[in-house]
Amino acid sequence: MTLGGSNTRGRSRYVTGTESLTPGSFRNADDPNELTGLHWFASVDEAHAFANDPDLKDAMASAGVIGPPRIEISTQV
Repeated sequence: MTLGGSNTRGRSRYVTGTESLTPGSFRNADDPNELTGLHWFASVDEAHAFANDPDLKDAMASAGVIGPPRIEISTQV
């Protein structure tokens, strides 16, 4: 995701209220406006529900996200 301006507080606000466990935010070393959010969910179904939540786009926009998110769902091996 890409943040607009110098919004540092909004970087993880969009995840408020989800069932995500141990979220983490990482800033791209070469582009401080590019962030990676890492989340753990109890199940793949919960991860898909989060990614497909129609309110997610609005929540991310209100947190300052200006670029389209890239969402990948993986399982631990």
